[in-house]
Amino acid sequence: MRQILSMWKIKFFFIAILLIGFRSSSADGIDIHSPRIFILSVGISAYPSFELSFETPASDTQSLLGKLITDNPKRSFIEARRLNHEGPRNKEFFAVDSIYSYLILDQNATLHSIEKAFKEIIANATTKDYFIFTFAGMTWKIDETSTFLVPAVTDDFNPKNPDIRKLLSLKTLAGLTNQIACKNQLLIIDGCYGRSISEDLIAELFEYNPLIAAGSDRNRIILSPNGMAYDMLTCEGKQIKRSPLFHYLLESNENMLSIFSDRERYEFSLASKEVKCPVMKRKYFSIYEEQHYKKILLNSLKRSNSRGAEVYQEDDVPIEELTEEPKTYALIIATNNYQGKPSWKNLKNPINDAESVANIFSKKYNAETVKIYNKPKDTVLYEILRLKKRLREQDKLIMFIAGHGYYSQEYADGYVVFTDSKALESDFSLASYMQMASLNRMIDNLVPKNVFVIFDICFGASFDLNARDLSLSDYKELQSDISLEEFIKRKSESYSRIFLASGRYEVPDYWKDITNHSPFAEKLLAALSGEMKFVSPGKLYVTLEGNVTEPFLKQFGRHDERGDFLVAVSDQ
Repeated sequence: MRQILSMWKIKFFFIAILLIGFRSSSADGIDIHSPRIFILSVGISAYPSFELSFETPASDTQSLLGKLITDNPKRSFIEARRLNHEGPRNKEFFAVDSIYSYLILDQNATLHSIEKAFKEIIANATTKDYFIFTFAGMTWKIDETSTFLVPAVTDDFNPKNPDIRKLLSLKTLAGLTNQIACKNQLLIIDGCYGRSISEDLIAELFEYNPLIAAGSDRNRIILSPNGMAYDMLTCEGKQIKRSPLFHYLLESNENMLSIFSDRERYEFSLASKEVKCPVMKRKYFSIYEEQHYKKILLNSLKRSNSRGAEVYQEDDVPIEELTEEPKTYALIIATNNYQGKPSWKNLKNPINDAESVANIFSKKYNAETVKIYNKPKDTVLYEILRLKKRLREQDKLIMFIAGHGYYSQEYADGYVVFTDSKALESDFSLASYMQMASLNRMIDNLVPKNVFVIFDICFGASFDLNARDLSLSDYKELQSDISLEEFIKRKSESYSRIFLASGRYEVPDYWKDITNHSPFAEKLLAALSGEMKFVSPGKLYVTLEGNVTEPFLKQFGRHDERGDFLVAVSDQ
């Protein structure tokens, strides 16, 4: 009996050692929580309006979705690591929590159903999840700048003079994809003019501003035919009822998720299948990786003489900085003056509001403030990247942004307007504006665990329109057995990504007899000034809820369920 007990002690000892090892892996930055896969698969074989039909899109789409599901059963991080160590060398295994799939075929693949699926994914996907979009069907180029995916059109439709409002433009596709939080995204487009479609999608989707690219860790990939897509494949004299691209994808022994971790290996696996069943003696498909374009942008940035090159030098952090106490930083951005007239008139109060907010954060909450007033877009981006180099995980960051905001129906996203933003009629691509989706990803990618963003601009809620609501505590009934310092430290251990917007739509620069501040800023300043112990988003929201414009308190990015943002009133 004693021997049996001893053996169990030994077993428990080794189990404990294993658990300690896995826990240390998490401390080393490995996320032991498994991601989810969101898949939106669209396949259209029949186009009655065009009197056109294909053989394979619908069946190919179903088969590829089946392969994705089969290759990725629910696995823990620990199990996936063991399988990669013990399993076949030509296949990578992934820790997957669950798969959410949207399969939309033929007459059901309307523009409305596709956009609805996108919005559901936008509302639920997180940074660590995977997103895969596949489209097999008809694509359409009206001119050099207007490219569309053609959904099933169930009502009257004239192919010779199409109503483009019933088609899915690449601009809209890029706008919807940009709002999906997932870092890893794969778009497979199997339609006519494959290469041309991919190049147009790259222009719409991939980040072309090197300063924004430097602050983002997006890993987006486009996979498509090189030229005209074929409906079926002939292989060794036999006709296969699959398109060439889907045949290579389905025959590959690689897990499709491995394209994110080793794109070259995955491309080689597809090429090996293509060699056995070539099409027209030329390379049939291409893979376009945003990370590759990002490297080119950043190399260009480093070689330039602009100050942007200085901010991207990845110097080591001095040892003495690592031993400093955690800090709270306040990044204050405000714009009163605008060049883009007549679209944007000058404002009276943003800098007044920002200066007052900065003073309170500095004096009452001991925050180190960085002020950016009436600066062009690239200067603002530069300052964010420069601050990024100073931030550490244990630090906290508050951002306050005041000025004009804009919402584009065409791009389905909001924008921050800066002093150098051009008039709307002269900047159709909105390149001189800051897209909310890009700003969202930049901020989420910052190092600190705790980040709180406050918008006092029109359409501030478009920072993440599909974000989840928060029911954060106002701590009025708080009864703590520990010190305030210990309590705040405990609450700060979880990631918090929270934003507070003054309204969903238009917000006023001033209101009635309040002329020195916006109505939102007036209440915000009162709440910050009157706090006796500590401030939090929940506390602020209770004070601001009665504002003339309805404020929004939401989470974004890698926010944990237990996360909150607490900053104590300074003793100084």
